[in-house]
Amino acid sequence: MSSSRSKTPAVKLKDKSVVTQEGRDSLSSPYPNNSPIFILSSERSGSTLLRYIMDSHPEICSPGQLYLGALSDALSTTIYYSLAQLPVFESEQDSESFVMIEVRKIIDELMGRYAEGKKKNIWCDKTTMNLQQRDLLAKVFPEARYLCLYRQCLDVVHSCIKFSPLGFMPELAPYIAREPSNFVAAMVESWVEKTESILKFEENNSELCFRVTYENLVG
Repeated sequence: MSSSRSKTPAVKLKDKSVVTQEGRDSLSSPYPNNSPIFILSSERSGSTLLRYIMDSHPEICSPGQLYLGALSDALSTTIYYSLAQLPVFESEQDSESFVMIEVRKIIDELMGRYAEGKKKNIWCDKTTMNLQQRDLLAKVFPEARYLCLYRQCLDVVHSCIKFSPLGFMPELAPYIAREPSNFVAAMVESWVEKTESILKFEENNSELCFRVTYENLVG
């Protein structure tokens, strides 16, 4: 793992008095050793099964979907347009790094308390929609590990259609809107687009990614 991923981004402050001592310490301290885990997959690919397997590990807790990608996105917007606008940063890059650190602190506090309550050290998020914020998550958690989960295309298509007799989940609705007369084509498009995204992320972050297939989980 490269050193740029293992340490907190350096942030230079013009006026340190506006940031608490705890906050200043967090700007220079390394990230914790108990790196989180994210499962990246398309819908109906076995992420729930995999999260149950992960949760059975004595050191890992993996609850249901947490939407930490969406939470990181919302927090980063709020912090950027509030604290990061204070005239204490030497550059835009410093303020953006500060935003990532603050988002990390909030989520670490939340998930750290959860892991402690479960008497475990590492947490794992299986939210499929995290794929939309994968690059942001990589900035907030630069040392996180990723389980890239794949399942055969037509099995995913069949499962998505069978699982949605009364309507499609929000992650799939945009594809149905584009192909309202052909659900199979819509689900294939969803699978192709998301699988390509995961493969690209895996290629760019090979040292942090581990490939898993649904077929191996159930075989």
